[in-house]
Amino acid sequence: MAGWRALCLNSAPWLARPKGWDSVPSISIAEELAKKQREISVSEFFERNKQILGYDSPTRALLTAVKEAVDNGLDAAGDADILPEIGVEIRRTEKDEYVVVIEDNGPGIVKREVANVFGRLLYGSRFHTLAQSLHPDEPVCVIRNGRFELLPIGTLGDRIFEEGEEGSLPLSDDMLAPCFSRRTGKIRWASVTHVIRHKSSHDMVKVGLSRGNQIRVTANHSLFSYSPERGVHEIEAGGLRPGDFVLVPRRLPEVPEALRVRTLNLFEHIPQGLVRRHRWYVYGVPDRVIKEIESSPKTRFRIGGRSKKAQYHYVYRNVAIPVENFRASYRTGRFLPLWFVLSAGLGPELRGGRLRTYQSGTGKPQDLPFDVELTEDLAWFLGLYGAEGHAGARQFALTLGLHERGVADRALQVLRDVFGLQGRVRVRRNSLRVCGFSNVLAVVLPRWCGSGAFYKRVPEFIFRASSRVRRAFLEGIYLGDGSVAHPQNQLDYSTVSPRLANELAYLWRLEGAVASVKEAAGGTLGRHPRRSYRVQIFGGDIGLLPTFPIKRPTRQNRYRSLPAAILGPFAVPGRKHVEMSKAGLVAAVVGSKPPFSDAYLAQLEGAAPPKRHSLLGFRLRERGLTEGTGRLTPLGAQVLQLASSVDWFASTDLALARVESIEMEESSPWVYDLSVPGDGEDENFIAGSRGPICVKNSRGQQGLGISGAIMYGQITTGKPATIRTKTAEMDVAYEVDLIVDTRRNKPSVQREEFKVWDKPHGTRVEIPLKARYITGKQSVYEYLKSTAIVNPHARIIFQPPEGEASGFERGTNELPSKTVPIKPHPYGIQIGTLLGMAKETKSYKLSAFLEEEFSRISPRVSKEICEVAGVAADMRPKTLSLEQAKAIVDAIPKVKVMAPPTDCLSPIGERLIKRGLKNVLGSVRPEFYSPPVSRDPGVWQGNPFQVEVGIVFGGDLPADQPVEILRFANRVPLLYQGGACATVQAVQAVDWRRYGLEQRGGEGIPYGAAIILVHVCSTKIPYTNEAKEAIAPMPEILEELDLALKESGRRLNTHLEKKARRVKTSEKFEIVQKVLPLIAKKSASVVNKKIPNLDATVTKIMGVVWIEEAVTFKDGTHTVTIDVHNFTPTGKKLNLHALLPGKEGKLGKVTPKPADIREDGKITWELKRIGSVEKETVTFEVTGLDKGEYDETDLYVSGISPDLVIGAEPLPGDWELNYKEFEAEEEAPPPEEEEGEVDYDEAEEKLGDE
Repeated sequence: MAGWRALCLNSAPWLARPKGWDSVPSISIAEELAKKQREISVSEFFERNKQILGYDSPTRALLTAVKEAVDNGLDAAGDADILPEIGVEIRRTEKDEYVVVIEDNGPGIVKREVANVFGRLLYGSRFHTLAQSLHPDEPVCVIRNGRFELLPIGTLGDRIFEEGEEGSLPLSDDMLAPCFSRRTGKIRWASVTHVIRHKSSHDMVKVGLSRGNQIRVTANHSLFSYSPERGVHEIEAGGLRPGDFVLVPRRLPEVPEALRVRTLNLFEHIPQGLVRRHRWYVYGVPDRVIKEIESSPKTRFRIGGRSKKAQYHYVYRNVAIPVENFRASYRTGRFLPLWFVLSAGLGPELRGGRLRTYQSGTGKPQDLPFDVELTEDLAWFLGLYGAEGHAGARQFALTLGLHERGVADRALQVLRDVFGLQGRVRVRRNSLRVCGFSNVLAVVLPRWCGSGAFYKRVPEFIFRASSRVRRAFLEGIYLGDGSVAHPQNQLDYSTVSPRLANELAYLWRLEGAVASVKEAAGGTLGRHPRRSYRVQIFGGDIGLLPTFPIKRPTRQNRYRSLPAAILGPFAVPGRKHVEMSKAGLVAAVVGSKPPFSDAYLAQLEGAAPPKRHSLLGFRLRERGLTEGTGRLTPLGAQVLQLASSVDWFASTDLALARVESIEMEESSPWVYDLSVPGDGEDENFIAGSRGPICVKNSRGQQGLGISGAIMYGQITTGKPATIRTKTAEMDVAYEVDLIVDTRRNKPSVQREEFKVWDKPHGTRVEIPLKARYITGKQSVYEYLKSTAIVNPHARIIFQPPEGEASGFERGTNELPSKTVPIKPHPYGIQIGTLLGMAKETKSYKLSAFLEEEFSRISPRVSKEICEVAGVAADMRPKTLSLEQAKAIVDAIPKVKVMAPPTDCLSPIGERLIKRGLKNVLGSVRPEFYSPPVSRDPGVWQGNPFQVEVGIVFGGDLPADQPVEILRFANRVPLLYQGGACATVQAVQAVDWRRYGLEQRGGEGIPYGAAIILVHVCSTKIPYTNEAKEAIAPMPEILEELDLALKESGRRLNTHLEKKARRVKTSEKFEIVQKVLPLIAKKSASVVNKKIPNLDATVTKIMGVVWIEEAVTFKDGTHTVTIDVHNFTPTGKKLNLHALLPGKEGKLGKVTPKPADIREDGKITWELKRIGSVEKETVTFEVTGLDKGEYDETDLYVSGISPDLVIGAEPLPGDWELNYKEFEAEEEAPPPEEEEGEVDYDEAEEKLGDE
């Protein structure tokens, strides 16, 4: 039977295999795998990444489809200087199926580009722009195809990309990577959405840590660090220095339960190509399989060049087996040859059987179970084999010391219990050899544990086993080659296999222990001595392996404590580490010992100290943490806040490792990265050699665009999208039906033709899709309304599935200004980016490089930067070292550099924000439109950005609901993921109680009748995901948002205070005007005298200067009338100041003549004297503004006490006027009584009732 061979119709079974082919995939297999992975299934990619793409629900999918098409239309019209007209129609075709129709009047698309624009995902997008990546040899930790892998990131990327291809490719398989949550600090498995590969000229930085961990990344790549003040934050690799600290995992997460290994099936571990030359058979084949083979079709052919006779074969699952052999032996004995089982893929179906082989020479059969339970004993044996084992063609052996007879006996027992093998122990001169005879295990064990000392490794399934099994494996491998000879609590393991050392470090992390991996000089044995690696465990972590005793009392491992260096000013001299707990940090600051730490913490938190700890209060007061009354000082509150941060960090899966070395290396031709979004803003994964390190990953900045919407519609309905487009040069429109080829990510045209279209130019897209139409805050209507607010130059018409069409008419004919390209701004530039630019510049001097490659750097500024950095201005940029680059980056903030120009951004502008709000929100009749705030441009990581805020208050807006936040990024509304967005977080951080809104607890979204508009525009918006639904909370953006919101809040508060004072005074004035005349009339009738003049009395009661403003509009002109009433008993003189809105308005006729008129719209009148109970009127005209653009003037006064004025604010300090705040008032003239006037204040007069 050994001469029989079968024909596998789906493979080439008799190809010659090179030695060791089973441990390293052959070229043909590797190429085939790579080819399959490159053929990305777009539908599969969609299914696994729907949430971050914006298609995870029917409701959200409908909105995303409309959003992508409307954004395209607005952008296309703007680029062509066309006032946009957008039509959106949603038609219901079935119960849950709709057709979305979006039509614009843009310039149209040329015919050759239509298919690619609408039928190819990621067409033209740039996912990875900052070139932050890893060296190709850096191992990454992933779960791929259900297997735990530690493989070089370059190997992973090269399997996906074509030769010479670069960019970002979505993954079609379920790949997971460990990722820590920035909110909880817990590490869990998260999906890897993209793999990135690109060329790079950036220098590589090799970061070495205290535990031996190493990682090589581009200099501008970020790792993570932690401090109690800043929490977890990113830190650029190029900016690290020895003594800094970076985040590493303290514990890696368990694999998902579905992937947990409890039983090993030998069929999955035996290479198919090696079994044909062996007499290996599978017994216990079910009758069902035997009958299926016998009923399979037959074919006849010769099975070799020497065979002269053709024979019949059963063809079962594309694998041929001789009919004669099957009927004579296999059918009767209910067994099959192993090569047939593997070729036909029957392994998973054959459970509970046995694998029979025959000993060489004797022919004695030997049975092995092919379902082996992964027990602790088996794991211990595999660990021992990994340390001391080797295998030949027919046997395997363990080489032990003469003193390890007990270990040898246990190994024999495991062979008997698990595999049913009878091994033997051979005593040699200096060793014991445990031998096992099984040609199956001689193949399987090297595949599990590696062959040869340099290629040893941890079996993959050990990472997916239970904790007890993993610890048994560690016990076995340390028992084989480990050492506990060190007098301290230290467990050592030495190996020449770098892979085994790295995998052991990761395996220890699964157990929550941080191993140290140090490189040592290799031995002198062999032709090519190799370096040695020592994997060490210290202190209490040794207790995880009961076999190895703890020699002396242990203290807490240092990685479980907090480095005192990160406490900054709170660091205690003489202490290197602090207990990582809330009480521990308080004790360290106070300078107390651990037994009293809880008592100090309790007193800081308000608890009364025990009598026996009467000195606690004295110590806290001495340190400035509490006052004499026991109340917390600001310093004490800060310490308590830091202690809470440390307490949070102690609950995480993270630890800190000290940076020991920083080395610069030459750039690799290709560098790689992964995208692991996590919860949207986590963006990190685990990588590194000799132990894991937390690494920041690349962030995707581009969505899938309109092609993503078409892809979703195709997947859910199976129908193509219809695109019609026409350019101004075309007489007819080009119409096409297309779908996306999900295998090749290319467009597939189903129909194309030319049609007559009455539009001069434009594009129309029809997308059938499964969706759900709703109304409310996250509806299509709300999105279009928000779009109309920030794009008042657009006309938008919407036809819902039911009801009449509605729309938002154009509020202005003014197009947004076009943006121009800009060079990077020096503020926020990263060290790695600076080094990369220096390598590629054509400048010969550093000063010229700074002037030519950055914006806003003049020769004077570049010279000053070089002087502050201590770097020669005439040095060659290409020779810039890491230290010099860091000095330049540190010097830039110390030099005054102009803000980036605004022409690279497209802000809405204060005038258009107000116009858009009034145009869309006029139906709710707000009482107040706060003057919008546009901040000066800022910079984040070299990218200019600008923040704008507007507030609408009152009217028909509900006062008992949270305020509505309208979020925008580059004029695009953001409707989802509000909690993750920087705009919402900035609103929540402001104390709105100071500005007149209700806010419970002083944080969170305020309540009130208000709408807050927040717009961020930038050359690069840091979105949290590819769906572009939220802005990442970058510190620079959050700071600008906070300032803009507070400034807008102050304007709202000014209005509310002015309103409250006016209402109060009006009520008082109304009462006085009604009651006093009645009293006077009644009193005059009683005494039979004339009713007196009450003006003087009214002024005594009111005591204010009342300023009223009225704005009218007629024939394109705004007429402003300002009445100044003096309701005080004395004459007043004051200076009245008005600030005109916007720069577009032109001042016309003004009465009386102003004392000062400025170009920035500031006008000043000097009102010489307004007598008591007299009025002064000021009028002026403004042209060039639409009706809704001017309804209120900012009025200010000076030269009079602000407490006397109602209707105007005190002159702000930045008005740059030198008027005296308070001038001497005129003395009141002596009262002149009219003839016969009755003095009702005379005490001697008596009144009686009639």
